[in-house]
Order: sequence, then C-alpha cells, then structure tokens
Amino acid sequence: MQFKRCSFAEFEKDPEVLEPLRNAPRKGTITLLYSAHEEEHNQAIALRDFLMKRAKKASR
Repeated sequence: MQFKRCSFAEFEKDPEVLEPLRNAPRKGTITLLYSAHEEEHNQAIALRDFLMKRAKKASR
C-alpha cells in the first residue's frame, strides 16, 4: 500500500503529463506494460489504479 501511495503522490505532482492517458480509455482499450518481477507492486499497476480512481471521481 505504501508503494501505491508514493506512486499516486508522484502522479499528482504533474497532472498535465497524465492528461493524454486520462482521455485514452474513452477512445478504446489502453495497454500498460511493465518489466518488474513483482506483479502487484509496479508502476503500471499503480498507474492503472490511479487512472481508474480518477475516472470514477470524474463520473460522479
């Protein structure tokens, strides 16, 4: 959980960088790749969760 909190904090530092990714799911499926051995603790999973959380907030 600490890994995800740190990752979310990094993503929130410069929200303009992630803007294209926020809009991408509206156009279709996006694929996030990673090369970490750890499936649960890697940037792609953290980014997916971050984007999904933001999308849920935006749809409310």
